[in-house]
Amino acid sequence: MKSIVNFYNQQRGMFSVLLENGEYSVIELLDSNEITIGDEVAGELDVAGSAYLENITTGDTFSVIIQNVHCNEQQAQNRVLLL
Repeated sequence: MKSIVNFYNQQRGMFSVLLENGEYSVIELLDSNEITIGDEVAGELDVAGSAYLENITTGDTFSVIIQNVHCNEQQAQNRVLLL
């Protein structure tokens, strides 16, 4: 599944992605690879747990924990920004 990075909290290493189906997932970055808002990311983005994702924009593969799935935009932003 492809998605676009839409929120990023560098201090927490957390970001969210907008999925093709209009839902959001919240992801914890485990690798040191940088994520940028607007990057296209692909992988098993709608299943919580450990995963490897591909940053299609940069060509990098990186390790993550998908923390929350099936979120709306406000829920995703709150979890990434820890509001």
